[in-house]
Amino acid sequence: MTTTSKKLNKPLSIAIILVLSLSCLSMVSMSHYELLNSDDQEMEVVNQEGPPALSSGLNSAPQWESFNTWQCFSTEKLQYECSDLDYGAIKVPTLRVTDGSIMHDFSLDPEPGLNCEQTLAKWIALLENQRSFCVYAAHLQIYPDNPFQAEGIEQWHLWIINQIKTNNGYWKWAPDAAEESTAENGQVAPEVKD
Repeated sequence: MTTTSKKLNKPLSIAIILVLSLSCLSMVSMSHYELLNSDDQEMEVVNQEGPPALSSGLNSAPQWESFNTWQCFSTEKLQYECSDLDYGAIKVPTLRVTDGSIMHDFSLDPEPGLNCEQTLAKWIALLENQRSFCVYAAHLQIYPDNPFQAEGIEQWHLWIINQIKTNNGYWKWAPDAAEESTAENGQVAPEVKD
């Protein structure tokens, strides 16, 4: 090789290595929001134009409203459980995500006849082998008593889930209190048996 061709190959080699390195890095640091398609995003826009998903009572002060919105997270700091309400009288499925100094509990509104273990099993199957997930939920409150402050959690939020989406498919709460699990191809996923 001549000296001139060695000089030309060195910058070309560096450029190729840099491009390959950046492409590998982009695979590692994917955006969790890539799970959402245009239909998901449109659903959120339409939801904001309708009645709120949650609100205070008409005679309550202060008045507040909350709309469903998509949020996406890594599964790295995800925990799930059947949370106790009313001193253990009611159990609701809950996804708990830590995002920096904020903790989010994504849960269902307590419903008569809700089978927490069955619903949680569906969520776990949906989240299996996933690096990220998205939740369509409405904000209910910031818990006033935060037992996680000693662990660096500054705020603890409660959200009421409407849908969960992963690359495995999605789960949706139906208004008739029967939830629905659907694979990404649109087929209804098999029911989880207790």
